[in-house]
Amino acid sequence: MSDALCLARFADEKGRLSPSGLVRLYTPPVRDNSLSAFTATKAPETDMLEAGKFVAREREHRYLFGWALLRQCAYESVGLKICIDGDPTFGECRHANVKGWPSGKLERVGLAQKLVKFHKACCIRRLPNPVDSGYAPTSQTKSESSPSEVSE
Repeated sequence: MSDALCLARFADEKGRLSPSGLVRLYTPPVRDNSLSAFTATKAPETDMLEAGKFVAREREHRYLFGWALLRQCAYESVGLKICIDGDPTFGECRHANVKGWPSGKLERVGLAQKLVKFHKACCIRRLPNPVDSGYAPTSQTKSESSPSEVSE
């Protein structure tokens, strides 16, 4: 990929890097209508792993399966804006929010589908083995299956 700004979305659930899983990976949650991502243009893989493990822990998921990269121009071509706030930062990976999503669920999913089409020219990094994020479920949270027990 060129030095154009790329944003990473981390897959902390098995199947999120499959063609059908990418739409969900790029659909923002209803609660804030903003999509969290990390800058990845010049980030070494060690920074990407640390940022991805942080995301998995924050979402109370135990494993990181990989990430998908998408250029800033893809987001902008569908009318979305990138706001880099840099909090948190992991080396060269800085936090960013993708804003400007429509309020309706179907419209957000439709926009995510358009973004997924850009992946033909972008990068998906599947880790050969899931990486433990360090998240340890407590008795109050749902227990998680090991990666081998999770189905696609």
